[in-house]
Amino acid sequence: MNRLTNKLNFSLTKKRLMLIGKKLSTAQLYTKALPALIAFSFSPFLFFNPFDASDNPFSYIIRETYSDVELQHKRLISEEDSIYSLAQIPYIALTKEGDPFSGVENIYSKKTDILMSSNVFVDGLSVHLKVFDEDGAERATVDTFYNAYKTKKTSTRYYQSGTLRNELIFSSPYHNGKRVFKFWDSDGHLQTVLISGSDQTGTEFSELINYDPEGNVIFHERRENDELVEKIK
Repeated sequence: MNRLTNKLNFSLTKKRLMLIGKKLSTAQLYTKALPALIAFSFSPFLFFNPFDASDNPFSYIIRETYSDVELQHKRLISEEDSIYSLAQIPYIALTKEGDPFSGVENIYSKKTDILMSSNVFVDGLSVHLKVFDEDGAERATVDTFYNAYKTKKTSTRYYQSGTLRNELIFSSPYHNGKRVFKFWDSDGHLQTVLISGSDQTGTEFSELINYDPEGNVIFHERRENDELVEKIK
């Protein structure tokens, strides 16, 4: 089985997300976008139960936790999977009998027995993940949505303290199938929209829009292969 760690090309990810101008620096966008992408892609995978630790790239985390239900987490990864398609392919949670699990899996710290995360599964798919801090307070929530065939994620939403902070749409029907990243500030104002994709020739297309707290566009540009092609605002 291929490891997730073999697929993380952070330099490529950074290159894809470097779309910015005066209103938001490249470093600022990278700081915002990359942690969000990691959160979207891997939050449900950071709290596996210990029964699958031997075949899990995050086994060093698993060794410090335990689950209240015995599950197996399976996913097939091909060599062609990019970081984006890799993030879109779900893990399936299976019971000891090999059936898709529906229910709640709670993960606890081995040292303190404090609840670290609570993950709701429907037909083997994680749909609602809550992560808690060491005091038991809810730190973050991740909601995941899937296509009709339950074979791919369609979008992921990340909340902090009950406020939507990030959303990743893997293939937006409103943007010709491109990926759409959305970022909100702590007050719930939409701050940044990043649209990214490529065509069959390998040309990378991207569009960045920044908003002020009142919802007015303060920056808007389009790029191809990281070269500016249109500055709208």
